[in-house]
Amino acid sequence: MPSFDEALQRAGEFGRFQRRVFLLLCLTGVTFAFLFVGVVFLGSRPDHYWCRGPSAAALSERCGWSLEEEWNRTAPALPGPAPPEGRGDGRCQRYLLEAANASAAPGALSCADPLAAFPNRSAPLVQCRDGWRYVQAHSTIVSELILSFPNLCVCFPSVTEIVGSKQRRIVGIVIQMFFTLGIIILPGIAYFIPSWQGIQLAITLPNFLFLLYYWFTSAVVYQGLVMRLGIIGGNLYIDFFISGVVELPGALLILLTIERFGRRLPFAASNVVAGVACLVTAFLPEGIPWLRTTVATLGRLGITMAFEIVYLVNSELYPTTLRNFGVSLCSGLCDFGGIIAPFLLFRLAAIWLELPLIIFGTLASVCGALVMLLPETKGIALPETVDDVEKLS
Repeated sequence: MPSFDEALQRAGEFGRFQRRVFLLLCLTGVTFAFLFVGVVFLGSRPDHYWCRGPSAAALSERCGWSLEEEWNRTAPALPGPAPPEGRGDGRCQRYLLEAANASAAPGALSCADPLAAFPNRSAPLVQCRDGWRYVQAHSTIVSELILSFPNLCVCFPSVTEIVGSKQRRIVGIVIQMFFTLGIIILPGIAYFIPSWQGIQLAITLPNFLFLLYYWFTSAVVYQGLVMRLGIIGGNLYIDFFISGVVELPGALLILLTIERFGRRLPFAASNVVAGVACLVTAFLPEGIPWLRTTVATLGRLGITMAFEIVYLVNSELYPTTLRNFGVSLCSGLCDFGGIIAPFLLFRLAAIWLELPLIIFGTLASVCGALVMLLPETKGIALPETVDDVEKLS
């Protein structure tokens, strides 16, 4: 029976047919990418949103206000220090502009300063029951599924804190979690329950636990950096474009390095670059955004390379009889990391916006060190049996 390498030789070189199949598979990957990172755009919250009552609506129409003007003149300010975005962001209360002690009729309120009709400009507050107004360029999950239903969940304090915060958006988290769960469950059903003997053999393979950690770290750091673009402010589209463009030279660097330096060194270096970049970005001053963007982009380049190399390394460390199952088993930790990443990002960012970067940087740096414990597989025939894998170690 021919070995796997002999079978590849008989199949021929990477010809026209293989290139055609490869390009078709790449097209499916493009579609998957939209689904995987679309939550960055679809789950963003409006720039400003506030509770709107009937009097404010009538006053806005009479005065010809823009949305920004209505927000500035009729939305109550948050208690405590003013938020960076402005006043009245995400409150579950509104001013009772139709109160009897405010000259009764909305028409008596001033377009320049409606609150001037109240003593000390202190209008009474009531709970929101009439829906929200929001300022945003396009509709999102938050504006359509949350802000469209005033009594659904926005006014519960715990959820309000999450939805109304710039760092924590529970809707996007939950949707991303269910999407990743689907990635885990569906292939498992398609594989139709592998034998326990196969699982036992996979667990006994050398470097199995390390490979699990590599997959988990790659997914957490990669997806965490992508989703972080939605909470740091600035122009989301430009930032996302810049971070996405670096994936092209990342793939080129892999092709130029893995055959010259082997697998371990580029794999370790890319993780270390990603880890150090995350740690440095966390402590850079906000006054130099170009430097922060440059270093963060370098981190995205590093983790992109690491995420792509782990596929290659993983497949070269399993015997032919267990290669598909082994890669699927280890990549399950990648999917688990995809579930953990949004919770890790948004919950830690609520404590300190840069705290997730420290966690990402630590995970990637440790991963870079552990990679050096792997056997080098450059120039070595693919292992056929478990014994061949043990000889690699």
